[in-house]
This record gives sequence, structure tokens and C-alpha cells, in this order.
Amino acid sequence: VNNLSEGQVLAVQSFWLKNRLVTSFGWRKDAIRQATYVTQRKTASGTSAFQSIFELDPPTNWSAYTKGKTNTQGAVLHVMPWASVFYNQSSTWNPPTGLINPDSGTQIPGATGEGKDYGLMLRLFDNRISLRLNKYENTSGPASVEGFRNAIIPVVQNIEQTINDRIDDGTINVARPKFYDAEQGTYTLSGLHGDLVSKGYEAEIVANPTRNWRVSLGGAKAESSASNIGRAWVNFIQERAPIWAANSTLTGPNNTNTTIASRYLAIVQTLNQMKQADGQKVENGRNWRVNFVSRYAFSEGTLRGTFVGAGYRFRSPQNLGYLASLVPNEFPLTGAPAQVLVPARNAPLKGDIVSETELFLGYSRRLGQRVNWRVQLNIRNLLDDQDPMDQRANITAGFTTVYTVPEPRSFILTNTFSF
Repeated sequence: VNNLSEGQVLAVQSFWLKNRLVTSFGWRKDAIRQATYVTQRKTASGTSAFQSIFELDPPTNWSAYTKGKTNTQGAVLHVMPWASVFYNQSSTWNPPTGLINPDSGTQIPGATGEGKDYGLMLRLFDNRISLRLNKYENTSGPASVEGFRNAIIPVVQNIEQTINDRIDDGTINVARPKFYDAEQGTYTLSGLHGDLVSKGYEAEIVANPTRNWRVSLGGAKAESSASNIGRAWVNFIQERAPIWAANSTLTGPNNTNTTIASRYLAIVQTLNQMKQADGQKVENGRNWRVNFVSRYAFSEGTLRGTFVGAGYRFRSPQNLGYLASLVPNEFPLTGAPAQVLVPARNAPLKGDIVSETELFLGYSRRLGQRVNWRVQLNIRNLLDDQDPMDQRANITAGFTTVYTVPEPRSFILTNTFSF
């Protein structure tokens, strides 16, 4: 497959109101098309080497262009010499997937994203203290969710192929799907996708109590969750379920002896699990994080050129998954249970916090006229905390099944020469 991309880009930065307002704008337009050709063997022998693409003329069977746009906008307003507010937003674009939604026949777009953030910046006491606060929200998708895709789509295809076989031989007379063709390859036109939403707050304060002492403290609260997982397939299955239920004893496709009911019952739990996963927090995600660094540099006396500092890192417990519990079955069928055991979004399993301390010290000086030398020793995991940390849990019982062992106290020495 050959891909040809053509694009146009525009970027503008402007200053207004005697530089108190700064705006930026970016725009990009992409046009993409493909062409395919099959390389031939150099001779008639079945073991002959294939032609090199460098020996072939460029292809001419180009497809129609697929076009899309991305843009960014931003603004910073210096309300006072010591206070500013800002706003940014952006979007991304990717070509369509070529797949279609089974419930509507619409084409599944390529993964796109939208993001925005806005906040406040303060510079106080002659810039000895700076503060930044901002809020953000990002969305991305649709992205393929292959675990659910591989479990659900082949089964749905077999059921609809069975329905087609029995329509063709006159056993039943029911409507075929409007937009889903079960006779296509399993994934030729079909995929199962979901979106990701991330939002949160960030704050950072940097202080210089003295000329040689610098302190920074940063923190964030973030939440990432999945959404719209397999929504089109849920709609399609719920639309087709009455037909499947009315013909649940039919077997197929072709000469296989598996009934529609058996196939449907085999994915009822997976379908309910997918429904519960919609809105769940991303696995291994942590809601809170805090970073602290303090550094002091000596500029006079015997210790001139020496610096020493310490750091601390905190992370709140991560999400290990969700405890399985009984939830109402949203895909009823004769013989199916009224409740199914699936990971429920109201029962998260939490791991351990991360708490790490680091110490560093170093020395820098000039060597000759052109070379700057810097040596630094970092002592990571200063307290040598090696307690095992939860990494994965059994969703049925809730106990931890996989642990990780933190890196032990380590000493890292680096030498840097800059010219």
C-alpha cells in the first residue's frame, strides 16, 4: 500500500494592547490517498524473488482524497504585571477507518482528539514566587477495543450467518440487518471502538526564598475514563435480539450444530461486562500526584560551585480493576440468568500509594575557557523502601495476584561536559 499525504499549514502569533494580550493560531489541512499494487516474482519459478519496489513505476490507481483539518488556538492576557490568565484549545484528525457501524451504516471516523486548558499565572515579590493553576479536559477516540471486538463480533457474525442460511433455504422469513453484512470477512467492515476522556486540575508553585535556594511544589488531580465502548454493537444486538430469541433453536451456520441460543448465551456475560466498562476509570490510573524539589547552590566560599537538594514524589493508589458483582442482565434471552457476575463500575479495587524520597548533590565548574564540567550524584529511594506493591487483583475475590518490587536504593553518578 502506498500512502500519499499533502498538507497546508498556517501559524500566526499576534501581540495586542501593547503586548498585554498575546494570541496564537494554528491551522493544518491534510489530504491523504492510497494506491495498491502487487509485486510479481522476477521469474516463473515459485521460489523466485519478488520485484523490488524500486524497480517499479509509481502507482497510478490512487483512491479519492480523504481530507481533514486540525487547529490550535491560544491566548494569554497579562491582566497586571504580576497576573496573567490563559486559554488553549486544540484538535487532531486521522483518516476514517473504512469500517461501518452495524446499527446505522455510518462510517467510523479515524481517531480524533480535542483538548482545552485554561488557568491563572501569578508572579509575586519581584518574581521570587510564581504560581500556576489550570484545568484541562481531553477527549480521544474512537480507538479499537480489541478484547471485546474479538469476543463479540465473530459470534454475532455466526448468528447472522445462521439466520441468512435459514432465510435462503426457506425455513424462516425474517428481515435481514439493514447495515450489517455477515457474509463479509469478520473484520473487513466491522470493528468495535470506544473513547477516552481525561480531565483534571494542575497546580505548581516555584519559590526562590534566597538567590541560591529554589523550591518547587507541583500537584495534580486527574481522572481518565472510558466511554462509548461498543455502543453501536450494543444497539445492533438489542435491535436483533427479538429475532434471535424467536429462532433460538436454529443451528448453523452451514452444517454446524450450534444453536443461536448457545452462541448468544456465550457472550451475554461479555456484553454486560462491556456495558459496565463504559464509564469505568482507566486501569492503573492514579487520581492524585504530588512532586516536591528543593535545591540549594553555594556561590561563595570553600563550597562555591557545590549544590545539594532533595525531592519527594507521591502518587495516590492506582485503580487495579473492579470487583465482580451481580448486576442485572441487560441482554435477556430464554435460559439466560436474570443477573450476571461482571466487574461492576461501583466497586473499584485500589492498589498502593507511591511515596519516594530522593537526595542529590553535585559540583560544577569551568575547565579552561570553553568547557563546563558538572558532576552529580543522585540517591534514589533514599529510605530503601522495598515493600511489594499491588499491581493486579483477582476481580472475583478482590485479593492481589501480581506484585511489583520497587527498585532498591540506587546511586547514580553522572558527569556532564558542555562546550
